[in-house]
Amino acid sequence: MKSRILEFPELSKKEKILLIFIITFGFLLRFYGIWRNLPYGLNADEPLLLREALRFGKSFNIGEFVKSAPFMVLNFSILSSYYVAGKLFGFFQSPEDIAVKFVRDPAVLYFLIRTVASILSTFSILLMGIFIYRFFRKKSLFFLSIALYSFLPASVLIGRIMKEDNLAIPFFLLALIYLYTLYDEGGAKKFFIAGFLTGIAVAGKGYAIFLYPVIFLIWLQRREGIKSFLSSVFGVIIGNSIANPYPYFNLDRNITTTFLGPALPFLMNLFRIKTSGESFRYAKISGGVGWKMGGGFRNFGEGVEGGAGWLFVGILTISFFYVLIKKREKGVLPALLFIPLYLIAFFLNPQPFFHYFLPLIPWAFLVIFMMAEDLKGIYRYGIFSLLLLSFVFISAKKVIPYMFGEPTEKLALEWIKKNISNDKKLLIDQGLFYYGLPEKRETIIREFEQYKMLDPSIRGTTYDIRLKFADENGYDIYRTFIYDPEAIGLTEERPGIYTAEEVKKFFDYVIIENSSIKKAKEGRLKWMKEFYVKTLGELTKVAEFVPDGFKVYGDGITIYRVK
Repeated sequence: MKSRILEFPELSKKEKILLIFIITFGFLLRFYGIWRNLPYGLNADEPLLLREALRFGKSFNIGEFVKSAPFMVLNFSILSSYYVAGKLFGFFQSPEDIAVKFVRDPAVLYFLIRTVASILSTFSILLMGIFIYRFFRKKSLFFLSIALYSFLPASVLIGRIMKEDNLAIPFFLLALIYLYTLYDEGGAKKFFIAGFLTGIAVAGKGYAIFLYPVIFLIWLQRREGIKSFLSSVFGVIIGNSIANPYPYFNLDRNITTTFLGPALPFLMNLFRIKTSGESFRYAKISGGVGWKMGGGFRNFGEGVEGGAGWLFVGILTISFFYVLIKKREKGVLPALLFIPLYLIAFFLNPQPFFHYFLPLIPWAFLVIFMMAEDLKGIYRYGIFSLLLLSFVFISAKKVIPYMFGEPTEKLALEWIKKNISNDKKLLIDQGLFYYGLPEKRETIIREFEQYKMLDPSIRGTTYDIRLKFADENGYDIYRTFIYDPEAIGLTEERPGIYTAEEVKKFFDYVIIENSSIKKAKEGRLKWMKEFYVKTLGELTKVAEFVPDGFKVYGDGITIYRVK
């Protein structure tokens, strides 16, 4: 008898009500308050992803850099539906109107896509329960897994943000659930489907490449013929190519998004393989610039504290070694392979933010539940209670400010307008104050020219719209850009990098994110240490806005007076 892919336990009426309650509560944690304080973003990638979706409507993004093709297409579909509705009701006259909305006030655009992201993140709660039930066949663990995952800090936080992980994780879980079908049935066709789903998951986000070793392990365990293995490889390529065809139109711009994911630029950098100047440039950036800005082991603690908590890591470590020593079931071997491989990559990744914990969670639940099932009742419930309390505490600490607090960027913007006159020259970190701070025409032109040096392919559509709304009574703004000049290939002209002498000569105020100071202190880029540590140390701090309990959230922002 063939097994179903998405298999639910048989539930009584009361159990169905409990399931609906947990799912609904998980959704509200992810959804409530996502409309507050817009258009101030919760993540630096939000405007990039929104711009990518809008660009897709103009050129189908052929040859453009694509962060996550499935998520881009989904966002474009949402925005297209919004535009059609706006056209029907008369508040949009042409496609340019929605582009103007993106530049001037994208609050509604963010809200629409965040809403769908919250729904997708909630769907992953249910998929987590299905995965655990498929392995253990116990309703108690089905409910426990969805209850824990509904509070999981990494999932709750990312579910409130326009981020590709909200679609990538459901893809990842669907592929993972199907992989266990191979244990039951096997065969070339099943291996092809497993590879196909995994290829789509990799198109969602590159961390799904860590499912490749799992497919290979299952193939070895089943002692299948070479045909099944090749079918899985072929399935990966086909699935990934359909979900993300962009590398085949321009590999230079999309070198990090092939079916090899981040492994391709890493291997290119490792073996010094060159295809063209552009692709090697992107490979070097992906493979090492993050280390120079501070990352790896230094950021692991932040990822843990924001993603799952140290208690979770401790219980996972104990459970892993317990299962490694005590258990012999073939179904647990993929978890024992995936967990150490992924944690090694987590350490080595130059940007291990909290949401990168998400692919680890189903495997972690598997080994933790397996150990807990061997313990007596009081110890078993003790482990589950500690996990739940840890998740609830961290989620409350991190999420409540986003629900009810004020962003540091908004508070800093209000201070600037009140205390700094528009005849002053401002040097501001890249990414700050793109909304709400009026700009002079020369500011917009200069910024476009500097971006053009960093990325010659930029077209300037956004800048053309910004020029139309330039304000001669606005501020004269300069930007700092954090990058490695050698990796970019710029040695003489270095846009957005200013020496201490230039800062003191040209500017009146410097406004930076506190995380930039941290990166400078921990990283290896000399110019960052010179600017963010030495130069800023010689200036006068006049205001600082930092997270404050449940009242204020976001990255700290500091304002310095030069003259």
